[in-house]
Amino acid sequence: MALSNWDTLAFDNDGKACNGVFTGSDGTTVEIYKNWLYVRHPLLITDEEKGHRIGFTINHGDVNFGSLTIVVIRGSQQSVFVYAREGWGEDAKCFAGIGAYGYEDNTERVCLAAGLTKEQIGQYKDIEISSSHGEDKEGDKWHIQGYKVKMEDLDFHDGSYTQHMDEFETEYDETLEPQFVGVLPETAKEFFAWVEECIKEEGNEKDALDWLEKCKSAEALRFNQGDQFFVSQLGDQTPATKPGEAEPTIMSAIIDTWKKGE
Repeated sequence: MALSNWDTLAFDNDGKACNGVFTGSDGTTVEIYKNWLYVRHPLLITDEEKGHRIGFTINHGDVNFGSLTIVVIRGSQQSVFVYAREGWGEDAKCFAGIGAYGYEDNTERVCLAAGLTKEQIGQYKDIEISSSHGEDKEGDKWHIQGYKVKMEDLDFHDGSYTQHMDEFETEYDETLEPQFVGVLPETAKEFFAWVEECIKEEGNEKDALDWLEKCKSAEALRFNQGDQFFVSQLGDQTPATKPGEAEPTIMSAIIDTWKKGE
């Protein structure tokens, strides 16, 4: 389930961790989904199959829609950073959050295992990691046998650039697999700095900055979006932890159990 690859950290108007959804007084709603933002309004076209009203998505940019002012940029971990506000001054209602790719970047680890040095890795413009598959003893055709590393660089010669590709391979090792880390502390720090910049740029400083300080001093809790979906079907509470303390997702636990044949 692809939703389990994504993590959310969000704060409501009280400066407390929330579920990544914010609704204005006129029903305009923003929702962090994977690493983009859904915007909906009660008067927009109804999507009967999905059970909600269609609005639009924002990947980057700012917009005034309905009762909300919404600002969105891209951040670390392939993330979306969101700041939304309704009203002004002491009457303003604020919301902010992150939708981030929850797995670590294992590029350097795989490249080192393939025999490259850190210096060599830094010389390439683009690096692509893919898994090589083959049939195992039990007949599983999707058994991971190793990794292929494609590295692209540009050579400048006689006034023009020439593209060239290098390829390396390494055998499969479980320790090379990317681990689920969720929203990291450094990403949260980057996010808070950006929200503060947004508030200062719009000139809505005192009350909004007071709200931001509440967010910073509150217990920041990130959660996996796939976990949220699963527990919502059971009426249970979404498991959440501090940034940097993520545990394996419900989906990964299901897959591990399936692999062990339990």
